[in-house]
Amino acid sequence: MSSPGFNVPWPYDGWSEIIPGLHQGGIYTITSDVVIDREFDLVVSLHSSYGFGPHEDVEHIRLLLPDDTLLEGEKRQVREVAKRIVSALKDNKRVLVRCAAGYNRSGLVVASVLMAMGKTADEAIKLIRERRSKFALCNPIFVKYIQNGEV
Repeated sequence: MSSPGFNVPWPYDGWSEIIPGLHQGGIYTITSDVVIDREFDLVVSLHSSYGFGPHEDVEHIRLLLPDDTLLEGEKRQVREVAKRIVSALKDNKRVLVRCAAGYNRSGLVVASVLMAMGKTADEAIKLIRERRSKFALCNPIFVKYIQNGEV
């Protein structure tokens, strides 16, 4: 089975820690669906996620993005969500950014967070691929957005 739109396998893990407190993940894995409860203080869902958590007491931001070309307003929303995540991390909160597989949309937002915290685009991409999966950011459109500083 492969991730929709890209010829890559679904991940084995529901999420991976990229830097302390910041996790990147997905709703689906190769073996099961990933339902969360109170494991995180802030969850950002970039894929329709009703029924997959988090608990109603957990801050939950839904920003449904296509795994494709983004409109300028969508890029702006990515930057705004990244600022919220940086603020949460400064408050020592545990954050999960998730999409379907935890590769592209979540990688785009996590890269934006890492760059807001001082990493270069190449450093952010490398770290995400090392910590989440070599398949992370397999969407060349998103890699271009990151490298051009558009998010």
